[in-house]
Amino acid sequence: MKVPPDWNLITVSSVKGYFGPRELHRILDGIIKSLKGHPDRAVIIACPEYLALHNGFETFLRFLNTIRDHVILTNTKVYVVTDPLAWKPRQWALLKKLEL
Repeated sequence: MKVPPDWNLITVSSVKGYFGPRELHRILDGIIKSLKGHPDRAVIIACPEYLALHNGFETFLRFLNTIRDHVILTNTKVYVVTDPLAWKPRQWALLKKLEL
């Protein structure tokens, strides 16, 4: 994926050399470093269904809650790009509650 030169891309894949989809702690660490180091930049989480599939929805929701806490503390922005139809109605309702 091509991104602008001043963006920091954290690639999640089961391919060796990337963050694995079950390594939420490493992904979280990368996101927090980005939020603290570059408060003028937003973080975009694309295809969150992939992370939820590999970790379970409840674990993924806790992951997003932790990110949300850091967003509040650092006054930054995180965007989650997803399709509402990818989620069960209850899951989508819980995800919508995370909006700031």
